[in-house]
Amino acid sequence: MRARALLPCLAILLFLAVTGCGGGGDEPGSTAATTAAQTETRRADQGKRQEAEPAGAQEAKPPRTSPDSAQPNPPIASERTPGSKAVAPGVPTTKGADNSVQAFGAEGQEGEASQAASTLAAYLGARADKDWPAACEEASEELTEELAKMIEQAKAKPDAEKPKGCAETLEALFGKSPAATLEQAAQIEQVLSFRIREDGYAYLIYEAPQGAVRFIAMKDDNGTWKVNTLEPASFPETTMQGSAQ
Repeated sequence: MRARALLPCLAILLFLAVTGCGGGGDEPGSTAATTAAQTETRRADQGKRQEAEPAGAQEAKPPRTSPDSAQPNPPIASERTPGSKAVAPGVPTTKGADNSVQAFGAEGQEGEASQAASTLAAYLGARADKDWPAACEEASEELTEELAKMIEQAKAKPDAEKPKGCAETLEALFGKSPAATLEQAAQIEQVLSFRIREDGYAYLIYEAPQGAVRFIAMKDDNGTWKVNTLEPASFPETTMQGSAQ
């Protein structure tokens, strides 16, 4: 299993109103691909509901942080054991199901987990502020390249104009999402696990508000961990809490 950029064809279809989508895609049977696609579908529905909101409703709430202020660094769970291949405490697993994300590679070191968490917080925070260029700065080269490739290969209808570049693509995907939805998605209570592999791929698993546990694929870009998928995904609801082994 490779923690690669997750670009469901469905996401491109949603905002381009295209007739088809060629190339790209994720590994067959990938839990991450499935959950990401489901998240994109929910977000598209939320975007449609947003059209009914009063004009300027999204701008009513001030940005979470000023442009010059640093994003808060999410806390790292002390129960993690760097170097361990066992599923970290507090990370949900399902007996007899695909737990490849939770057991991906081995647990990263404290500094690696902290840097990756900071990147994710900056990415989600920029999305919440609808600062698309800033969000793109936290995306991996692989993600931006696959975004461009997917847009290029998408067969758009005559009246559909394709976005150009990472920032325009993120705006097309998330621009109509309610501000409250993006703000909620930006909340990180604590990092439960950071699973890395020697090939430079990783998964950051974290606790969101109300006990939800989410994960996102990341990529090592020249020594810096970057976001390698558009959207964090959630584990299935029918899960049991994992424990160190």
